[in-house]
Amino acid sequence: MKGKIKAHGKCILLGEHSVVRGAPALVFPLRSLALELEWEKSEGEGREIEGDVPFFSALDRALEILGQRLPEGKWKFRVENKIPVRAGLGSSAALAVAVVKFLQAIELPVPSPFALCVEIEDLFHGKSSGIDIAGALAETPLLFVRGRQPEPVSLAWRPFLYLSDSQLRSPTARSVQKVTDLARDDLDDRMSLAVSQAKSALSLRSPEALRQLQSAMEEGAACFQEWGLVPPAMQELALELKAKGALAVKPTGSGDGGFLLSLWDRPQPELTPLAEDFSAYP
Repeated sequence: MKGKIKAHGKCILLGEHSVVRGAPALVFPLRSLALELEWEKSEGEGREIEGDVPFFSALDRALEILGQRLPEGKWKFRVENKIPVRAGLGSSAALAVAVVKFLQAIELPVPSPFALCVEIEDLFHGKSSGIDIAGALAETPLLFVRGRQPEPVSLAWRPFLYLSDSQLRSPTARSVQKVTDLARDDLDDRMSLAVSQAKSALSLRSPEALRQLQSAMEEGAACFQEWGLVPPAMQELALELKAKGALAVKPTGSGDGGFLLSLWDRPQPELTPLAEDFSAYP
């Protein structure tokens, strides 16, 4: 018995942190970055892994939740992760999705795959909202609200959105705790309004759509600033991107490091696009 599974990353356009408290968020699948899992079962016993990821921690947690164990045999796993870790692009969510898909592939009972993925991700994030899992499972952009079925978002136009690495890394749980300790409900409300404005902008076939999306992203960036999640190196990179012509620049993910998401009015060949093929989206 052997097999191979791929799970892609995600990128949150707007709604970070406030989504934990039930506010809406917009998330895009990031199919250009993925985690690949290969496995093979043979005669014998034991298990081994090739690849520097906490795969066995995630697998053992899943089996504990399910009250199951791997079928007897010698299991060999290989994990190749091309999603930067602690960078806000869904590395831990992709790992959780890959583990659950593996369990389904070997026909262990998984009554609620999405819920199991979220519980696995809790190992890395504390208490996951589920948005990263939704993005890692999605094929199109989604409007996500915790506890509800994600809603596909159709794009009336294709924004020029790009990712830039700050080279800083920070645990998601630490950033989430920082925001929780601030208890700024007003920032949650402002981020929620930015999400609604962005969703509306993406549905418009109008010259105003770009400016509306720009305004929404600028408000999202302001929320990150007031949460204290934009260290100097990230701020410097954001200013560099704006000096080159970016209309809006904001962190994506939990902040305090990771990637910046920038909006432009024309293609930027030297930058990494959010979506290599927007035509795949409805």
